[in-house]
Amino acid sequence: MRQFVQDANRKNLLQLLKLRMMAIFCQAATILIVNFFLEISLPLSEMFLVLLILSAVSLFSFFRKKISEKTLFVELIFDVIALTAQLYFSGGISNPFISLFLLQVIIGAILLKKNYAWFIAILTAICYIWLSFCHQELHALHDHGGADSFTLHLQGMLISYVLAAILLLIFITKISQNLRERDQMIRMAMLATSAAHELGTPLSTISVIVADWKKMDLDKNLIADVATVESQLTRCKKIISEILSSSGKERLEEASSNQQN
Repeated sequence: MRQFVQDANRKNLLQLLKLRMMAIFCQAATILIVNFFLEISLPLSEMFLVLLILSAVSLFSFFRKKISEKTLFVELIFDVIALTAQLYFSGGISNPFISLFLLQVIIGAILLKKNYAWFIAILTAICYIWLSFCHQELHALHDHGGADSFTLHLQGMLISYVLAAILLLIFITKISQNLRERDQMIRMAMLATSAAHELGTPLSTISVIVADWKKMDLDKNLIADVATVESQLTRCKKIISEILSSSGKERLEEASSNQQN
């Protein structure tokens, strides 16, 4: 069952990395458009350095072998920190993309346990408050005195909403599918383990009877039949033992030995 959870975590991590790469691409495009087409001066070197670091983290995470819920938690922390850094360089809370913090909170609520999810929510709130005091101001975002600047801010809010809605739709749909597949596989494993336990007792009983038959003076044909039954019992025990050991349970041979003693 641990393997099923591990597989589900890997699928979820891959979805998270895909979402991050889409965000990196969108951020890069937005930075270039704002700086060169809207002529709002941005610290390009600092902002692209954040994207470069986030890309390197994603590459490292892609090749991770063991993936747990804590891994997903750390990945989300990186995303929150990266978004905070980008907002710091681009106007702080006056940046219309500040609402993307909610994207991290929603993803955390879907993927993580309650304690981890609450930590992500509190972290975004702390970052939001910090950005209200510490940031590099962009006058085009702060100046709402003109109709053009206010329209620009509203357009940024619209783009932020549409982007978050699309990313959430793609992400939640795929994650929900991964979780359903994981739960189905776990249920199947539990049924197989339960069946293996239930079969253990009758197989042990048959083994005792076969052992008693071997002590009797039997016909040659019956001896051959008993040997066949015994070999098939051994095969069944091996199969059941593999099922139990794969779920971290005792091996069937140990249970049978205890019963016979």
